[in-house]
Amino acid sequence: MISKEELQAAIARGEAEQALDALAQLCDAQREELEMIKAWNPLYRKRIYFLGSSWTYGMACDGKDNFAMRVAEKNRMEYVNESVSTTTFVLREGRQDSYYERADNFPAQRPDYVLIQLSSNDARHTEAPVGHATDFYLEDPQAGKTFDLHTIAGAMEATVSKLMDRWPGTKFAWYTGFRGPVLDSEQARVRCDQTYQLLMEEIAPKWGTPVCDLTRCLGLNTFMPGNNTLLTKGDGQHCLTPGYAAWETAIDAFLKTL
Repeated sequence: MISKEELQAAIARGEAEQALDALAQLCDAQREELEMIKAWNPLYRKRIYFLGSSWTYGMACDGKDNFAMRVAEKNRMEYVNESVSTTTFVLREGRQDSYYERADNFPAQRPDYVLIQLSSNDARHTEAPVGHATDFYLEDPQAGKTFDLHTIAGAMEATVSKLMDRWPGTKFAWYTGFRGPVLDSEQARVRCDQTYQLLMEEIAPKWGTPVCDLTRCLGLNTFMPGNNTLLTKGDGQHCLTPGYAAWETAIDAFLKTL
């Protein structure tokens, strides 16, 4: 392959024809390299939508840094980050910002990927029953098949069902990272564990949606000594820039396996 130095030397000697030939060789080589990169990277220039709350928004960084923008920019992806802090899957009185409702904010264009966050908000900030996965995929009110948007399981399934029905062929996945001992109370810990088990044992297997569990990634358990203040603002949950850099690496690698 012609080098940049050889091209510059031909230009310096005033050898226009040789310089053009060298430039053509260089462009062909770079084009071949780019095709190799695209073939290796399944995320390259694809479209991805994120649905979440404060972790995905980047609350501790005022929304100026988060893993969503990092992953998208790294892979030159088109992306939409539909994430609002403190939001839940379940419907709440006086609010219209549940995951289920905000799923309608996405553009009509079908994404290649959708990554949904399971946070601790439903378990910690509502009294909604956790519930269980249903035995159906699409609602049929006449047959008595409807998702209960006031249970965590029902609201999660309703959200996934609506988006999957809207975008056939899109790859759907979850991520989570809230499991740890430093939560509000024993009741919160128990409900968080129940919600985690709901996702891992019922909803993800039923819907065929892989899960990126950040607490199980090497070095990313933000409740571990050192990580709490190195990666997060000290609450073990909301990432600072070093935390998002670590999450970017883990989630980028995860998405490339889908």
